This record gives sequence, C-alpha cells and structure tokens, in this order.
Amino acid sequence: MNDAERQKFYRNVILDDETIKEIEQVIDADKRKTYKEWGLDNSNGLLLYGPPGTGKTTLAKQIAKLNGYGFLHESGSRFVEKYVGVGPKRMEGLFYKAKKMSRENGNMPVIVFIDEIDSIGCKRTEETNKEITNTLNQLFVELDGFDSNSNIITIAATNRFDILDEALVRPGRFDKKVKVGLPKQREREALFKLFGSKIKKKSKLPYRKFAEMSKGLSGADIELVIREATMRAIDSNKDKLTPSDVYAIIEKKTGKKKKIENKRIGYRIESVSAE
Repeated sequence: MNDAERQKFYRNVILDDETIKEIEQVIDADKRKTYKEWGLDNSNGLLLYGPPGTGKTTLAKQIAKLNGYGFLHESGSRFVEKYVGVGPKRMEGLFYKAKKMSRENGNMPVIVFIDEIDSIGCKRTEETNKEITNTLNQLFVELDGFDSNSNIITIAATNRFDILDEALVRPGRFDKKVKVGLPKQREREALFKLFGSKIKKKSKLPYRKFAEMSKGLSGADIELVIREATMRAIDSNKDKLTPSDVYAIIEKKTGKKKKIENKRIGYRIESVSAE
C-alpha cells in the first residue's frame, strides 16, 4: 500500500500513532521483508485487546482489505461444542482453508481472524472443559506449525486480556499484543466527524464540543449517538439534525450535562434543557 492509502485508512479507523506502528510491524509486507533481510523472524500472531465497541473486528477486516490480503473470520464461541472432537476439527479446518486460499492465489497472505478468543483461550484449570482444552491445543498446533516465511497471519481479539492462558500469549504465538483502547478526545472528534459526515440533512455541528462531552464512549457508542440523534430529529419533525439533538443523546449516554460558557459574565453555567 502506498502512503496516501495508508493515511486514508488510518484516518478512517482512528488509531493513535503508537498503535499504528505496532500493527504494521506484523502486517505490513515491506516491513516483514525488511525484518527478514536483517535476519529477524517475522511475527505471525497479533492480539488485539480492549473494551467492547472499540473497533477490533472492523480493524482486522480493514487491514486485510487495505493490504489486499485474504481474510477468514471465525468467532471463538463457535469452537465451543458439546460434541467431542468438533471444536478441534473446526479449528484445523479453518487453517486448512487459509492455507488453501493462499496457495490458490499465488501465495497471497491470508489473515485468520478469531474474535472472542477468550471463549477458548481462558486460563485452564482442572475444571476446564476437555473439549475447550483440546480446541486450544489444536490452535497451538496450527500456530506452532508456521515458520517465519508463512503467509498466514493470525489475528485474535478479546475484551478480557486478563483471563487469557499464558501459553496462548507467549512468544512465538500471539507475541505482538496491541491495546485498542477507548478513543481520546482528538480521536472522538474525528469519529464524530466521520459518522456525522454520513448524515445528509444537518446543520453545522460542533464536533469538538461533542468530543469534550463524550469521554468514556467507544467508537461504536459514538456511531450510535449520531444514529439516535438523527432519529430524534426526525421524530421531532425537524428538517435537519441539530447540535441539541446530539447533545441530548450524549447526555443520555454519559449522564453529563452540556456546559455552556457565558463569556459576558465570565462563568460557566449548566444547561437545564436539552434544547
């Protein structure tokens, strides 16, 4: 991918610079080639972790699309079966399909994305379901079977990094771990602009003010704010989305009232009405 495409992509997914660097160390084809030339083994496992709604699944899909890689997506919960042997067989089949896709497309890199990896990868105890243990062991077989030249890159996502089995996150498996956290103010402003730009009927919206009010909201939350605010405007028989509609939904989500600065008197007052 060229620099222009890369910049456009990262503007859309709204990531900070450090997170971008961490991801590209695993994903970017040029970097992988350079590491190999220097004698480094490439990482083939990337773990995305963070709160719900921060865009981990969307990020994995968009990375594959941007780089022209193949993409296979499976949820960890689908490997949890009551019938013996089904989970491990399904895991083996997923990676077989990835290798076949790569071979049939000129050794094209393929991303295997496993969402909710904690469904099968939580810390094991004596009480752990044997089928889950066997499925996790099959994942280890697949991960350990790759060499540094492999074109299969495994990305996993979880909301619960703290409960993952140590064997899953050790070096050689998911050795690159990237936190996809809640957006900071600058990122929230960019997200409001991104989702607000899709609304065709709207007045001028103060995206910076929205960002200031919405600390603690995820990207998914912000998308929902714009959606619900637009529906509120429609239900109120307005001809366009207004700032008051957005303020009302943010207040509903966060419990915070909009602060209005009274420049003439020089103090801050709290709005009483959503309008």
